[in-house]
Amino acid sequence: MNNFNTFLQGKPLDNQSIILELHTTIMSWYPECDFSLSYSIPTYKLNKKLLIHFNVYKHHIGLYPGPETLLKHHELLSGYRSSKGAIQIPRHQSFPFDLLKVLCDSNAKD
Repeated sequence: MNNFNTFLQGKPLDNQSIILELHTTIMSWYPECDFSLSYSIPTYKLNKKLLIHFNVYKHHIGLYPGPETLLKHHELLSGYRSSKGAIQIPRHQSFPFDLLKVLCDSNAKD
């Protein structure tokens, strides 16, 4: 059993489907990327460079693409709560996979 499955099984059932969907989506975009747990959350790297970290919480999904990427794409974040290194996507909203793709692509190209 890989560490993703172990991580997933340790999460609340109501979080598992979105965690699996995010993981599957990222891996389909970047099949050559490396998955690990860093800071105890899912982490995806391409050529040892961060694509994205994420975690699913009770009320939001946290995306952690790195502060430089957030600064570079600040205009896309106006509808979300964000800080220097994180974006919070409310759980009651549909997940913005297009935003996730922009953030990951930005890190993959830099």
